[in-house]
Amino acid sequence: MRINYKNENRKYETNVVYQISMGMFDYIGQTSRPLEMRIKEHLYNKNSEVRQFIDTNNLEEIKVKILYHLPSNKRLYNMETKAMAQYIVYNSKKIAYKTLINRDFR
Repeated sequence: MRINYKNENRKYETNVVYQISMGMFDYIGQTSRPLEMRIKEHLYNKNSEVRQFIDTNNLEEIKVKILYHLPSNKRLYNMETKAMAQYIVYNSKKIAYKTLINRDFR
């Protein structure tokens, strides 16, 4: 599995809202831990929605980018929700919202 970070030197940042792109499907999440650690959890936890999607579709590469970096973790949940809403609004004409594979938006 190849992980392509949009900016390789930012993969150690904490308190971020991030997007994982897997072909036409995306996952938006947030973490207060280093981003690289959280991405590895997605990849190695068999219960992860990201892992299940990768296995189902036999993907070999994912792309990761940071959408927001916050000074503390107090507003991470709010910014994650905002990022999901913006994704849906921006992509509503191109792609159905079902392409966001987050549990909260099914």
